[in-house]
Amino acid sequence: MYSPVTSLSGLGALESVGGVLGVSGAPWDSVSLTDLSALAELRTVKDSLSLSYLDALDSLSGLEGIEELGGIGLLELPLLTTLDGLPSLPQVKGNVGVRDLPALTSLAGLSGLQQVGGYVYLVKLPLPNLVGLESLTEVEGLLAVSLNDSLTSLDGLDGLTHAGELYLGDLPALARLDALSRLRTVRRLSLTCVAPLTSLHGLEGLRDSRDRWIGIEDCDHLADLAGLRRLTTVENLWIRGNERLVGLDGLGALVHRSATVGGEAGRPCPPSGK
Repeated sequence: MYSPVTSLSGLGALESVGGVLGVSGAPWDSVSLTDLSALAELRTVKDSLSLSYLDALDSLSGLEGIEELGGIGLLELPLLTTLDGLPSLPQVKGNVGVRDLPALTSLAGLSGLQQVGGYVYLVKLPLPNLVGLESLTEVEGLLAVSLNDSLTSLDGLDGLTHAGELYLGDLPALARLDALSRLRTVRRLSLTCVAPLTSLHGLEGLRDSRDRWIGIEDCDHLADLAGLRRLTTVENLWIRGNERLVGLDGLGALVHRSATVGGEAGRPCPPSGK
């Protein structure tokens, strides 16, 4: 029989990790870790720091001293209410993933983050907005905001100017995109199953790009596309299953190479809480 791991005290002298530092309480392990204070001397994680399936962890305190961090992954941490304790680093070269944190109240622990070289996943979080990410300006990879049932606005992304890809999907309470008013470049934009959204106001600042892909699908209350009225060039355009969209007003200036407009809805949008 395994004894549950409740402390990382054996790592108290650890200062640097050349690759990934992962602490997981996956079903096949026996981990009842409550805090990370033993990592107070840690200064460098070259690859990523991954914390997952830790049912008893209620604080990230102990990570404040990290000066170099390649990426962050937080998954299935049911008692974690804040991200306080994460190091205040302006840049992460790899990925930032925050998923399935049902008690989370804020993203303020990421308030120093300005640039991400990989992807950012914000999935299954009980937040009404993304306040705490105001300093974030660039995401080179995919920025995915998905399956957040309580999210009513994207407030917190007000400083975002560039994303390689932006995916907003399965957001049953999201009613507006105005926090994206500073967004200028995105290669791939996808809006899927965002039922309350009535307009694309907030996307007027997007600049033309010959390789841009835009997909808008199953946004049942979307009435017009006026938020895209300044675009003249797009590589692919996919508009499908938007029940109240009766015209293409807003796309008058657009020249596209490939387009699918209309047609039946795609996959069914999941019910809230799924």
